[in-house]
Amino acid sequence: MDPSELAALVRPPPVAERYFVRHAYCPDVKGKARQDQFVFVHSNRVCMVGVAAEHPIRTGAARPVKVSFDVTEKVNRLSNKPAGKTKRNSQWLTELSPLCIVTCDDGTEYTLSSCMRGMLYEVNDRLLAHPELLVEQPEGEGYVAFISPRKTDAETCTAHLLDREAYHGYTAKRARGEPTTPPLPLPVHTGARGRGSGGAGRSGEDGP
Repeated sequence: MDPSELAALVRPPPVAERYFVRHAYCPDVKGKARQDQFVFVHSNRVCMVGVAAEHPIRTGAARPVKVSFDVTEKVNRLSNKPAGKTKRNSQWLTELSPLCIVTCDDGTEYTLSSCMRGMLYEVNDRLLAHPELLVEQPEGEGYVAFISPRKTDAETCTAHLLDREAYHGYTAKRARGEPTTPPLPLPVHTGARGRGSGGAGRSGEDGP
């Protein structure tokens, strides 16, 4: 057997394949063409949100040079400070809540959204110093955030998103110029914002 073939057999699968039980996708977030994101669901229900392969951040000639988690005048995702097993004081997110703003070297800005509702578990502060991880390791060290759904929402919080097969079908239709209907925008949930959403844990407002 060729050494390269042997290496392929013993090489461990990517992080996204080893630890996440569902791979969901949100194409054309907020109706913006090709601004696709992914939501990978872990076996413990915590979800990893990141930049999908066809997003201009990953496909364009411009490179990301800055990531800001200061998404509105009143909301900075870095101020999120979950406490205890129940993650008290976590910021509550709707499907359309902004997570961060990415600036590329040509001046273009992209707002990355949560794509699901839940409590903000953490954002990836490594992106502040290394925005290139969004391109180089998007499904690993370049993730954007981890979001934890409420137990009552665990089975439904990503139901509006596309699975891998449906996403491939969607992108194929889009490439052919055929009509498509993106999962977002959706009606924003205005009910309870989860335990401990006051103070530093203010709701994720629907951003730019």
